[in-house]
Amino acid sequence: MSRLYKRYGRAGVECQRNCRERHIDPAKVARAKIRRHGTAGGAQVWIIDGGYVRSAFDIEFALGSHDAHSKFIPPGEIWVEDLAPADLRALIAHEGHERQLMLKGATYAKAHASANRVEAKLRRK
Repeated sequence: MSRLYKRYGRAGVECQRNCRERHIDPAKVARAKIRRHGTAGGAQVWIIDGGYVRSAFDIEFALGSHDAHSKFIPPGEIWVEDLAPADLRALIAHEGHERQLMLKGATYAKAHASANRVEAKLRRK
């Protein structure tokens, strides 16, 4: 039984298969993940170690991203750093909305601008 399966069950096996397709080191992905945090935008949300992600994958990683934008994130996943509950809720909504638009063909710039509006509305509540 692989370490990924022991830690994440079937999701770990999926990650291992999907990581190979994207040429991602599954061990680095497993090291980045801290815990699951539900779903958003049709994807699994993971709380991750942001410092590790910046050192292992992308020095410009800031708070969150998803598979449609960052190729080091396995398909069907959104990664976010652990934040205060209100901030985390807004960030997850932002990333989920942005991911859905990008999967429908929107550019990152357009999807990000739209996601910023969604996030701003949540923060004003």
